[in-house]
Amino acid sequence: MTISKDKALQFKATLKDIKPDIWRRFIIPADFRLDQLHDVLQVLFGWVDYHLRRFTINGVEYGIPDPDDDFKTVDLDDSLYRLHELYKKVGQRSTYEYDFGDGWQISLVLEKVLDPDPEVKLPVCLDGKRSGPPEDVGGPWGYMDFLEAINDPSNDMHDQLVEWIGGKFDPEAFNIKAINRSLTGVDNKKPPGEWEMEDVIVNPTMGLTTQSNWPEALSDEEIQILKDLPLRRDIVMMLNYINENKVVGTATTGNFPQKHFKEMCRRFVNPPEIDPVLHDGTVIILTSEYQVEEILFRHVLANNGYLIEGEAGRRWKVTTFGNQFLVDTEAWQYWHLLVTWWVTTNWLYFSPIYQSDDIDYFQFIRLVLRNLLSLKEGKQISLADFVSKLAKQAKSAFPTFHMALKKGNLDIEERFIKELLVDPLSEFGILERFFVTKDWGNWQEEVLESISITALGLSVLKALDNARQPSVN
Repeated sequence: MTISKDKALQFKATLKDIKPDIWRRFIIPADFRLDQLHDVLQVLFGWVDYHLRRFTINGVEYGIPDPDDDFKTVDLDDSLYRLHELYKKVGQRSTYEYDFGDGWQISLVLEKVLDPDPEVKLPVCLDGKRSGPPEDVGGPWGYMDFLEAINDPSNDMHDQLVEWIGGKFDPEAFNIKAINRSLTGVDNKKPPGEWEMEDVIVNPTMGLTTQSNWPEALSDEEIQILKDLPLRRDIVMMLNYINENKVVGTATTGNFPQKHFKEMCRRFVNPPEIDPVLHDGTVIILTSEYQVEEILFRHVLANNGYLIEGEAGRRWKVTTFGNQFLVDTEAWQYWHLLVTWWVTTNWLYFSPIYQSDDIDYFQFIRLVLRNLLSLKEGKQISLADFVSKLAKQAKSAFPTFHMALKKGNLDIEERFIKELLVDPLSEFGILERFFVTKDWGNWQEEVLESISITALGLSVLKALDNARQPSVN
């Protein structure tokens, strides 16, 4: 039997080794790829795609091939095959596996081949029973232990697991409306590619790296500052870690897996908080590097600087240039990282308040450089004054930012400049930040009040200014 690509397929998906059954019935376009079926199953069972997967159809295993996989986890790339090419008849069975550590297995049965209803947006969930198990709970047997513990306050693991799950967990819950809302985001997307996030890369070029004698003209004191700089040391550690460990990008985004990004964070000079934290009564569990700005910033720098390369489901590797970077001097390492951030990385990625089409990007960063070079070494300027001065001058480069002055409230713009400019430059040792404690009654907060430029900052920014930069009208 041949199934045409304009048909729709109705499946029943049942999670194996758990009773009572956890199952879903759904319809999906026959022209969807197998990796998109994976996306649908993630939504149906409430998972978040942190791990690798594998389909077994007619004895052939499909997934994300890894050329460094000595055990040949899959035979073929699941992003290259359409469902109508693999499923041939009603009643055909296949298996979907997810998270090889937890070992989830789902039985898939093709129940019907249908003519799509133009009034129904596909994919769509028709029915189901019970909640999908939490991510990383330990597979079917770990899930049973989890349910037993959270329902028994006398269990030694009760409090810990209740905190881990963030409160109550109802194993009987099945919200078909919520599932179908989430399924609207699963469409005929392009296959995954290299780890290059939208709007991160602006103008990839290595040209500036060798167009300065600044790294060769530093004093012993300046060289020592660069040797001690946490950002440079963290990047070196990250590259060495990737060289020494098999770090396979997550199946969808290509991010560092949870195990590896947390271990890298622990090895940072100033390790960020990565353990579960209580925020507004909810336990926040960090499961993605997107939630930890320190690891994300370093990952972007290493990736944009051509020090590492990787993609979804593939092993991250240090490039030839990255290994040369590791044996270079601290001054040249620093210069390369700064040029990577200043020239080849879109700062707006780190503060998504404004869109890229709202700004003449190169004119704006030139304006920023001019204002930074106008500061006096060690002299504090309030963040509010710095932001106001910059906004006044940004009429042609950044109209929306300029217009914020007329609102009489620059709180959002101050946060924007802090995230976009001040925090990254403090990582480079260019700016020093000064905080004050704000008392809000029941809680206190450290708030950035002022900044000053360092001697190192003035030195390296002058070198950038003398290097090749886009002209400003």
